[in-house]
Amino acid sequence: MTDVTPLTLGIPGFSYVDLYDPARLRDLSACFDRQLAEETPELFEEFASYRSTQGDGLKPEEVSDLLVRLAPKLGSFVARLFGV
Repeated sequence: MTDVTPLTLGIPGFSYVDLYDPARLRDLSACFDRQLAEETPELFEEFASYRSTQGDGLKPEEVSDLLVRLAPKLGSFVARLFGV
């Protein structure tokens, strides 16, 4: 039998087991929000508005544009989280 080393996440204060806990996922989401707000406040405001209204009033093209601009930020966050 081999020893299995638990996955260490690249975001301080979070562990692998947190990925199965809704409350900790909410905390992780808030961590992403803080990072996004610091790096690109305008994009964060657009995304926060989109989430609060669930995209109500936006054309499909506007939603797509927002998500495409957001994707690299989320991708970088997830890459840092998993150390890739």
